Amino acid sequence: MALVADKNNAELKQLSQRLQLLSGIGKEFERASRDDRLFPLVILDAMRWFHEEFDLLTDFKDSLLTMASEQYLSDTPMFNELYAAGIVYLKKKYPCLYRYYQERWQELFKQKTAGLNRDERRSLRL
Repeated sequence: MALVADKNNAELKQLSQRLQLLSGIGKEFERASRDDRLFPLVILDAMRWFHEEFDLLTDFKDSLLTMASEQYLSDTPMFNELYAAGIVYLKKKYPCLYRYYQERWQELFKQKTAGLNRDERRSLRL
């Protein structure tokens, strides 16, 4: 509302853009949490990062999310491929959520696909 009153205020414009981004992320979190095709650890990690950034969780809930994500941790090739495919799926279906943590997703994708050849990496994109 304040932005409508003062369209030249750069601080208000920035705040408005930030709120729109966070609103989009919130909507995508809601959809992604119900999406059976998304690898569960991908959304758990995104939730943990989001809640850490905005300090939304109590210590108990934070440790619960961390424990839940650690249950999925594994270095098996199948796990890594499922996680990497989950990142690809997230990028396509939930672009706001992907872009918000893009550097983290890219780094995780590199880690999870380090042992795959080009054709195997391409198959994750299907």
